[in-house]
Amino acid sequence: METLGAVAGGGGSPAESDGHLLKFVQRRIDGCNRVPGRYGIATETALAGIDVSVGDRPTEPARPVSDVAGAGVGMHGSNISQRLHSLDLTVTISVTPCNAEDLLHELRRRKWPADA
Repeated sequence: METLGAVAGGGGSPAESDGHLLKFVQRRIDGCNRVPGRYGIATETALAGIDVSVGDRPTEPARPVSDVAGAGVGMHGSNISQRLHSLDLTVTISVTPCNAEDLLHELRRRKWPADA
């Protein structure tokens, strides 16, 4: 804050050779880049996909997604695709690998034809 105050008060410039403000800002950028996540470096987490077969009827693809939420598992994405030469759909639910096995058991317990 002192550096920002000095620059704002005319006591320095970020373009000066000592570059206090530039050093201050760069330290903050370097700190953010050490933290994985939204504003820091990108994280690459492998996700597990669970395929659930559903019928081609209105609201049917949303039902397994609702059951994922009911099981208390955080879903990272979903994809709906149609099987070749079939009217059935496949809903692929992406979750972290540590949640995949529990979710697979829960979906099967709820009578969904699910495969990992």
